[in-house]
Amino acid sequence: MAGPGGIDFYAELKGWQTAIGSILGFFALVIGALFNFRLNRRRDALLRNEESVAAAVALYGEILLLRKELARLAREVAAIYIREGTSRVTKTGFDAHLLQRHPISEPLLYKALASKIGLLDASLVRSITAFHNNCRETISRLPLLMEDSTRDYTYGAEYVLIPACAAVHEVMPALRKIEQLAGIQEKAEPIDTGRAEDVIDMQDHE
Repeated sequence: MAGPGGIDFYAELKGWQTAIGSILGFFALVIGALFNFRLNRRRDALLRNEESVAAAVALYGEILLLRKELARLAREVAAIYIREGTSRVTKTGFDAHLLQRHPISEPLLYKALASKIGLLDASLVRSITAFHNNCRETISRLPLLMEDSTRDYTYGAEYVLIPACAAVHEVMPALRKIEQLAGIQEKAEPIDTGRAEDVIDMQDHE
């Protein structure tokens, strides 16, 4: 039969068991919370990656379309310049209908996905932004090629051709990067801009 000391020992042991159980339970909760946090972070990272890839592919498709349109416009502007030269005769090719004959699509996806572009790699963001800036400059500068009786100077064809050619050619590394990122098998091809580069060189040497 246990004496008073034995009773105290068992009572104390029982108290320690309760405390140890509480501590173990606390650690189990902490470990479970950390595990769930890690799983959630991994899931969020996967979701962000999927979002960024989806955004990149959408922008890629739109850029392919715009590149073709810009290249077609550059070929036409260069052809008109070479045909009509630098003479002071009226340049009938640079008229109000030039953009109607060679329309440039509105970059709807670029605008719609503005909030997702930040998910992309920094180099992709810079390249895609530069492409659309060049595209916008090409469109805004095109009307300036038309002669205007209210001004005593004219704009050369290179004013349009420089941003157009930059948009067509300089975005290629970004397209290759998206193709690799998304596993796109059919690669974007270089696009011919006709005599556009020749015209730019001519203007540089005048």
